[in-house]
Amino acid sequence: MKPIIEKINEIAIKYLDKNISNENLSFNDLQFDELDKIELVMRLEEEFDVQITDEESDSFVSIKDVLKFLDKKEIKSINQL
Repeated sequence: MKPIIEKINEIAIKYLDKNISNENLSFNDLQFDELDKIELVMRLEEEFDVQITDEESDSFVSIKDVLKFLDKKEIKSINQL
């Protein structure tokens, strides 16, 4: 099983060329613009088979917020391929 933060980091590196080294950093700290955030949300929906509303997405200020959201959806870890 792979922790969710590792998968989020893989997505960020692959699609956004950004490395998420700390879940407490804000999207601003990570130099995410609005399009980066939208891309990340779309990839998360795809990867974890969840729906994220615009309102939910707008509430994400940091990666920790994303992790809390996924935790509420009971997504704790994923199987490594």
